[in-house]
Amino acid sequence: MTNKWIAGLLTLIVAAMTSPAVADTLALSHTCTQPYKPDQFIDNEQVAMFNESVAEFKQCIASFAEQQHEAAALHRRAANEAIDAWNRFVEDNGLN
Repeated sequence: MTNKWIAGLLTLIVAAMTSPAVADTLALSHTCTQPYKPDQFIDNEQVAMFNESVAEFKQCIASFAEQQHEAAALHRRAANEAIDAWNRFVEDNGLN
């Protein structure tokens, strides 16, 4: 094998691994920890700790959801920009 052939193959592999289409094939899931609620609370301190855990879980879920909404907005904007580029191309070249 020649060095050019190996370099070309490596370039192709790296390009395939970093492709945006490949990157978005997996959906993320949250890593938030759901609090455990005992059948019966022993004292007010345990209730307070549970309530704090619930608040942390809620904040974690809200933060994850917000990150996903922001990512979706970026994808929508990129898709719209691509459509706009196509529409300009069609109009500029009299293809409509």
